[in-house]
Amino acid sequence: MAYGDNDRSRDRRPPRQQREMFDAVCADCGAACKVPFKPSANGKPVYCKDCYKKYAPEKKRDNRRSLF
Repeated sequence: MAYGDNDRSRDRRPPRQQREMFDAVCADCGAACKVPFKPSANGKPVYCKDCYKKYAPEKKRDNRRSLF
């Protein structure tokens, strides 16, 4: 087999398991949603996908230029 061949059989990682999803209620709009963690009653607020976009911190842009 040559270097760079795309052979998935060489991948030794186990297959990814399906993540358990939990029911939640959005703290902003009140919509029912599913989240990949168990929300706690006195923890941080849980937001649906649409409301999360309003409250999520902006991702920093990497301004470094590629050398290649």
